[in-house]
Amino acid sequence: MANVEAYSSNNLKYHDLCDPCVLKDNPSLFHGFWGGCFNDYRTTTPHMGYEIISNWRNQLFGRCSPLASELGELLRDDNDSRPQSFAGPFFSLTSNVDAHWLHGGRFSPHEVYECHGNLENWQCTNRECSNVLSHETAKNHPTITDGAWRAPPGYAFAVDAETRLAAEGPPARAADRGAATGHPHDADAFAGNWPRCVVCNGVARPAVLMFNDRTWAPNTSAKERFQQWQWAILNLCNRHTTDGAADDGGNAAASASHQCNQSTNPSISEAAASASPSPSVQAVPLRLVVLEIGCGANVTTIRQKTEDIVAEASRRGARATLVRVNPEYPMADLPSIRPVTLPVMSRGLAAVKAIDAVLQKQLVQRAVTVGGDRGVQTASQSAAKPVQKPVDETGAAFAAGGDPMAGLAFETISLVDETAVTTDREAEDGATGRASSEAVVTTRGVNSALSSQLVAVHGQARSALGQLAEAREKARAEIKRADDQQAKLVVALADIRATQESFERFDALGKQLAGALATVMTRSEE
Repeated sequence: MANVEAYSSNNLKYHDLCDPCVLKDNPSLFHGFWGGCFNDYRTTTPHMGYEIISNWRNQLFGRCSPLASELGELLRDDNDSRPQSFAGPFFSLTSNVDAHWLHGGRFSPHEVYECHGNLENWQCTNRECSNVLSHETAKNHPTITDGAWRAPPGYAFAVDAETRLAAEGPPARAADRGAATGHPHDADAFAGNWPRCVVCNGVARPAVLMFNDRTWAPNTSAKERFQQWQWAILNLCNRHTTDGAADDGGNAAASASHQCNQSTNPSISEAAASASPSPSVQAVPLRLVVLEIGCGANVTTIRQKTEDIVAEASRRGARATLVRVNPEYPMADLPSIRPVTLPVMSRGLAAVKAIDAVLQKQLVQRAVTVGGDRGVQTASQSAAKPVQKPVDETGAAFAAGGDPMAGLAFETISLVDETAVTTDREAEDGATGRASSEAVVTTRGVNSALSSQLVAVHGQARSALGQLAEAREKARAEIKRADDQQAKLVVALADIRATQESFERFDALGKQLAGALATVMTRSEE
């Protein structure tokens, strides 16, 4: 935004443009902003970070793994005879609206929730039309989802490069086909530069959550899938046990990153132990890692959700960890999350590449493997089960030989004032961001080679915080000196003002004396 002259010269900020009211008040500005975003998102190839995370999902969190089977049992609706699909031990929650998580078929819609929608989907400004279309979602319509329809391929907005306005008229590039919804105005929907509704031919808008938005048609289906997946994961946190004699490699763990100290719940552990069918069955906490990438302080929707998930999983007895990657705000917001948060002060793609380099090296170097995607095997399990198991079709083997993070604690520091932290997570943040802000929620442990690097990162973070503290002290000293100088200046100004008033009085007195002298001289001449 700051680099767009047309916006900065008019003092237009993101909050000013991302508002449905702009469509009514200045449609050329509205379509210029969102049309420009639409064109950029379509022409920009997703960076390699998506491919790396897709490989993690394929290598480590296969949908045929034992944990995936457990999740499927919890999520399956026995009263529905139709084929059912579910997310496995991996899920992506993102507030990005560029649709890049679904680009190229890398990730299934069943494992992605775009909580603010995406710019590929469009809706009518009249919610009545959205309600009409929402009934067709249950029929698995190929181009309609939750009251919105998909933009056809080939289409591009005509946006003036200098003014960033999109005038009414023909688009820059015509669509390859109509909207293909089966409604009366399919051909008209993207025939011009200002999209129209496929149902009523009225004004259309992106199906993206904006500020002060009362007409958004939310992507309810994806939201429900994520909520159900989250419910299943939390359910496993409560009841998960592992049979040491028959298990194939430990219990669920998650993500290509680090798990910290666990927050245990004795009542849950005791309940699981009391329910054990035999002495050979021991309660093993589910390991959950939330990898959060690029979620800043402007739109905090994802930061809130990830901290809530980790807090609740920890409360239920899981070994849950939040890995927060952010170059400016990597610390935990909630005080209760700090012991299980690993802050990584880095940009997203750089962090993902670094993690992947270490992960792939470890996967190649380790000779002992276990089948499936059930986490890191403990030393006792490794001794009891020396036989290696093959890797299944969708999941790659992960290393065994003990938990590399056992007994390793990390100190995390938050710069947020505890008294200023808002703990209310119930209300949805009514805004969306263009900046990268996404969270990858998965279920896998990490390799031991990361531990030394993580310690070094924390050392660097503590050193940076020390330097920051010194800089703050110097700044305070400078401010104090400035305040002292200001106080002296105020006194000097007061002295000058008093002197000026004295001179003014002297001037008045001089004028009186001059007048009196003139009078005396006149009389003397007479």
